[in-house]
Amino acid sequence: MANEILDEENCEVETFTCTECSGEHSLEEVEQVEHDGSSYCQSCYDDKFFNCYDCGDVTDVGERHTHDDDFYCEDCYSERFSCCDRCESTTYRDDMTEVHINSRRGSEEYWCNRCVSNYASRCSDCNDTWHDDYTREVYGTGRVCDG
Repeated sequence: MANEILDEENCEVETFTCTECSGEHSLEEVEQVEHDGSSYCQSCYDDKFFNCYDCGDVTDVGERHTHDDDFYCEDCYSERFSCCDRCESTTYRDDMTEVHINSRRGSEEYWCNRCVSNYASRCSDCNDTWHDDYTREVYGTGRVCDG
């Protein structure tokens, strides 16, 4: 009993009850984590919550999004990442490129760098990025769009 935390007035071991598993735990043996007015043992807390990699907020694991082994809350994930319209891979929003996908303006998609390098070209006249089907090589000029 020498290794346990004692309530000095009553000479009793201090314990807490976990909100999640309802287990009664000794403070000496299990770390107590407080969140939103509830007490959790460390194991239940880790199973139920996570800290967002971007903002640091504590969020329920049911709302967790993962990218490159990092966990994000819904708001940060939506602000930071996007889905490539061509291959549907998730990538950083800042790395996406607007691509004209037909010969008329107003038909754009957002593509990841891999899809842009494999299936699109920058027009040397207007400097916009176009699907390769709507550009052609012009000798001495480079690729130009049909738009």
